[in-house]
Amino acid sequence: MSARNYLHVSLLIRSFSWSADQFERRALDARSDFDAVTRLVKLEYARFEQERVEDLKETMERYIEEAIDAQSKVCHSV
Repeated sequence: MSARNYLHVSLLIRSFSWSADQFERRALDARSDFDAVTRLVKLEYARFEQERVEDLKETMERYIEEAIDAQSKVCHSV
């Protein structure tokens, strides 16, 4: 192999090595971002579920209280 070809191959190998390092770093950054978003989505989903349960509980309590009031009015009017 001539010195010129050797230099060219050497530069290509170094360039590929640099590119591989860059891609690996970008992949790790993307994975880190993905993990952060996943944690955030899970937290938000848990919060949403808790709010949904609380809303349902409040609605049921209101419904039962109103039903009791209506029943009391019926009983007292008789």
